[in-house]
Amino acid sequence: MNLTGIHHLTAITANAPANKRFYTETLGLRLVKKTVNQDDTSAYHLFYADGEATPGSDLTFFDWPVSPERRGTHSISRTGLRVAGEESLNYWAARFKDSGVNADAITSIDGRAAIEFEDPEGQRFRLIDDGGRGEAHAWERSPVSAANQIRGLGPITISVPTLGPTDAVLTRVLMPRVLLITPNLPEAALDRLTASMEAKPAFAIAISPAKAVRLAPVMARLAFAFLNRREVHALTGLEHDAGAPRIVTGLRAAGLRGAVVTGGDRPVVGYDATGTFALAPPAPRHIADVTGAGDALAGATVAAMLQGQPLRAALREGAAAALLAIESPRAVPDFTAADFGAALALVPEAAEVA
Repeated sequence: MNLTGIHHLTAITANAPANKRFYTETLGLRLVKKTVNQDDTSAYHLFYADGEATPGSDLTFFDWPVSPERRGTHSISRTGLRVAGEESLNYWAARFKDSGVNADAITSIDGRAAIEFEDPEGQRFRLIDDGGRGEAHAWERSPVSAANQIRGLGPITISVPTLGPTDAVLTRVLMPRVLLITPNLPEAALDRLTASMEAKPAFAIAISPAKAVRLAPVMARLAFAFLNRREVHALTGLEHDAGAPRIVTGLRAAGLRGAVVTGGDRPVVGYDATGTFALAPPAPRHIADVTGAGDALAGATVAAMLQGQPLRAALREGAAAALLAIESPRAVPDFTAADFGAALALVPEAAEVA
């Protein structure tokens, strides 16, 4: 699922009345809610936003008697607020001067005009020109004219002593490169998730014939799916012993651009934009538990594809992972790189299917 923005940002004030004056009278935001901190009911919780309290426009404050911030690292160091156009920034530069707000001159940051300023308690902000893109919901009672009102949150700046861990969370966890779904979800949720991925690939594991049919409405959005022959039958009506060419034709007709189809000890059928092939899975050296073999095959194949391997090579790694899952008595197989290499050596190369 793609993140489309920041829902809200919460900070602390030691002076709730002065905080309210600044954010409503100077910045022109609407006080949309005044409640208490649910974990500490002695403290107010103030919510400021646009005219309709739109998600992505909220600034909230807890009211605690704390000393002014000590600037350093491990913190939100500046909060961006969006306005529409350089004319609006000129308006704000004059307003800040007239109101005695600590503000810098208009500058350019990453190619966008901006003004950096502080609230009376030293919270650091940046007004930034968003070009007027997207919806805006003005507050009719704001002291700021509708054309110049703050439209919502912009970029948030974080200060950290070492970039690596934070970068990993932001780029790999919160902004995933791929979506992997199963039809355990209802059709409406599958529709929303696949629609949210835009240009990023969505993969699916079919789970069961009864649930696989939930994928039918979103097949054209999937980059790839992992199915067995019974799940293919549920989606296409093809008989269970259909040959590889008919399986591929049927799934393509259903809108699926690429797939891996398993069938017990039968060859695994795979296809994508480069063609169709079959891979004969190696016989297990011993069978401990077949549960999880399909998930292991799908997970390892997707991981290899994300590392840049073509499907044919990636599926060999998937087949090796499935072999180790079948041979392991553990629910989560425990194996070394040498174990995986030995299993991979047992997996033959994929063969073209005419």
